[in-house]
Amino acid sequence: MINPYIQYMYSYPHKTAYRPMSGVSLWDYKDKLKGPGHGLYLHIPFCQGKCGYCNLFSVTGANREAMERYLEAVWRQAEQYAGVLKSQGTSFSSVTIGGGTPLCLQETQLDQVFSRIESRFTLESGRDVVIETAPNQTDRGKLKILKDAGVTRVSMGIQSFSEKELRTLGRQHDAGPQPGSGEKGSGSFAVLWICLRKPGLYLRNPGTGYGVSDPIP
Repeated sequence: MINPYIQYMYSYPHKTAYRPMSGVSLWDYKDKLKGPGHGLYLHIPFCQGKCGYCNLFSVTGANREAMERYLEAVWRQAEQYAGVLKSQGTSFSSVTIGGGTPLCLQETQLDQVFSRIESRFTLESGRDVVIETAPNQTDRGKLKILKDAGVTRVSMGIQSFSEKELRTLGRQHDAGPQPGSGEKGSGSFAVLWICLRKPGLYLRNPGTGYGVSDPIP
């Protein structure tokens, strides 16, 4: 069995993959997409800020309208792909939503992403559903949407619990407050505290990833 973390890391498109392309048609690859067991990737490029170390394709400063235009373009392309994939009986055993920071989307947009993926593609039961986020974009409302959508793993870009290191990296969140302080916030410790004190949320990889398997009120 392929280690899911290695598979996920190496299937992540580099920023150079996002460029104008000509003479490329999904029809040319349709025979490789027959049957079950395939992986579906959806790129949400929006971020609050650009981290200096990031070599992935991301966009900062986008407003709600710009995000809506991007999503509508994605759904038009999905309609075209769905026609090709249906003819091959293609089904997906994994769905990965990366970025960017997908949870930069509004709650209604995020909910729509999951519903439209389900309506356009054939997803297998027991599928792995992975999404990326950052501490300052994660709250109870969005976590509930992820749970309801059957997300099996959340990859959270905490990067560090050191304020100095976070500033050096150009992260948009802080490290505090500390668990048990009674303070509220969207820093690394605060979001960890929200996640880990909820039944069914468990740490998969210290500081970087979580699994969601049970109700989030």
